[in-house]
Amino acid sequence: MVECAYSGKEIRPSEGIMYVKNSGERLYFASSKDFKNWEQNRKHSYKDQK
Repeated sequence: MVECAYSGKEIRPSEGIMYVKNSGERLYFASSKDFKNWEQNRKHSYKDQK
């Protein structure tokens, strides 16, 4: 399984969004919300950490 480039969540096959840069690099996102936040260079707050 691949990880979301923004949140680090594991993404199951056939779920999420794949974004391909002009350089050919592929980035995977768990949701459109994660993709939009990544596009706007927002920082991710890790709520799972203590």
